[in-house]
Amino acid sequence: MKINESQPVQRVNPYQKHSYSGRDSNQIKSERKTDQVSISEEAIHLAQTPDAEESAVQQAERANRENRIHDLKSSIQDGTYAVDAREVARKVYDAFSQSQS
Repeated sequence: MKINESQPVQRVNPYQKHSYSGRDSNQIKSERKTDQVSISEEAIHLAQTPDAEESAVQQAERANRENRIHDLKSSIQDGTYAVDAREVARKVYDAFSQSQS
């Protein structure tokens, strides 16, 4: 006995856009709701004018960090940079002992 398919089965692919009968894709897009964010004028003003004290502290920290990086680079290039093996081992041990807890 031979069985032929009377109509092929159409599979739905969830990753493809499907056409909706009777509605245009532009109409469907216009019906979708979108997220909106509103920021008050006061929040914008606060974001643009940081505290003077905070920026001074940040500038001092940045200057200290840049000086330290410069010193480290120069000592590495000169060959005078030395790694304290005990200090490295202690920090590795502390990090692993904290992660075990």
